[in-house]
Amino acid sequence: MFVNRRRGTADPSGWTPFEPSDNFTSRWWEGQSHNKDPWYVQVIRDGDEVGRVELLPKDGLNPSYGVDPHLASTALEIRFFEVSSTCRRQGIGRAIIRELEAQHPDRALAAYSMNADDFWASLGWQRYDIPNERGPRSSPLFVQR
Repeated sequence: MFVNRRRGTADPSGWTPFEPSDNFTSRWWEGQSHNKDPWYVQVIRDGDEVGRVELLPKDGLNPSYGVDPHLASTALEIRFFEVSSTCRRQGIGRAIIRELEAQHPDRALAAYSMNADDFWASLGWQRYDIPNERGPRSSPLFVQR
């Protein structure tokens, strides 16, 4: 089950989308989002929280990656995505992403990979890298095909 969590009119300084949990990376979920209208999804299976997602619906993708401008402007970005540490390597991450795809058929999903390149590639998503980049390597961008 997916539970959408939006701040709405709640005081931004006192609102957190999830209860603290040792099963998730606290620095991702307990700080305040930089997005004006943060959109979180909590994933529940058999009464237990198994996943968390932060979505960015309106910002658009970094044009330096060379993604088609129309696709980049309409994509739904997965800002953070995590499966509970007690549930990893069970296909739950793949199932969550497939359900997000089903719930948003009119938009391509996209994610900047942070050390999860193999996961995003395994979904069949297209990889984009910033061409001719100088300096530190940027995270690759994966976009649903």
